[in-house]
Amino acid sequence: MKWTGGEDGTLEKELALLYDRVRLHVLRRYKWIPVDILEDIIQQTFLDVLTSRRRINPEIPLFIGLCRIVGSKLSHFWESATRQISIEELYDDETVSLIELVLHEFSQANPGLIQPAVQTDRLVFYNELCSFILQLVEDDELLTAIVKEWIELPDLKPQDIARKLGLEMSKMHQAQKRLRNKIKFVKEVWVNA
Repeated sequence: MKWTGGEDGTLEKELALLYDRVRLHVLRRYKWIPVDILEDIIQQTFLDVLTSRRRINPEIPLFIGLCRIVGSKLSHFWESATRQISIEELYDDETVSLIELVLHEFSQANPGLIQPAVQTDRLVFYNELCSFILQLVEDDELLTAIVKEWIELPDLKPQDIARKLGLEMSKMHQAQKRLRNKIKFVKEVWVNA
């Protein structure tokens, strides 16, 4: 969109139309963020572009450039907002009930996205594999504890598990080596089965 300002107020009209278009897009796309925050970010975006604080590539449409800047600002806002939340706040009864309410409403609105309650073949295979690994390490208390932690929370990093179990990292690395050797055996057995 090219700026065609003039004395008849066309620049203001174009800006108002563009603002309304960006606002509508952002309000639809980021429904879960409060409207007043979205309004502030949209206004900051327009101000940044008009004062040349942020630039838009001239090869892309102005609308798309503005939407990208809004998305970037929202990403930074979300990142800083999530850093300010403490773990204790996450487990407050009011927050848990709010999360359950949101999940319930989401599941009602999008029934196809919710995982079925029946166990799929993949889940059955995963559970069998976890049981097999637990049997394999049952003679080593430390490995059993580590495997249980990983089964419970697969995204945990070794340092998180070490901290949770009160281990030094050197002990954790040694345990990981033992576990890796035992897992090699599991891999051979499962591949040949």
